[in-house]
Amino acid sequence: MLTLLLVGLAGCSSAATPGAAAGSGAADPSGSAASPPSTPGAGSAGGSGTGGGTDAACPKGVQRGEVTVTEVDNHTSVCLSKGTRLDVYLHARMDQQWSKPTPQLAVLQPTANGRGALAVGVTAGFFTAASTGQTRVTAQLAPCKGPKPGPACDAVELFEITVTVR
Repeated sequence: MLTLLLVGLAGCSSAATPGAAAGSGAADPSGSAASPPSTPGAGSAGGSGTGGGTDAACPKGVQRGEVTVTEVDNHTSVCLSKGTRLDVYLHARMDQQWSKPTPQLAVLQPTANGRGALAVGVTAGFFTAASTGQTRVTAQLAPCKGPKPGPACDAVELFEITVTVR
């Protein structure tokens, strides 16, 4: 029992580390009741394995399997092999909502995830690395929902990651 408590606390402490939003697959970044498969090494900007060497575009190597990114990974890069699945989960603050994450180019193709509904305040995008190339995945978080009552509502937060498919 003590071991489980310590493991749980260790998972909580890693959530504050940039690039470690989803941990090792133990936490569900979607916030839904259905949890993602427990893929070894799966987590924020992580996958089930890396391949080949690293280069300037892929300093962390090429990820395979299933890779999950969240708003903690904003303004970072991830490299995927063809066929790898990319799950993007964006968590909004109270009374806000992210726009749907959208890739600029067809390097990433939308794909079904089959995991059920998302928690309130979570927006997600599910993609498969379909062809080699590079694209940006972007989403916007507006500070106010509905009618814009003042200039404070004009500020928009941008989520952006660069995805390279090898």
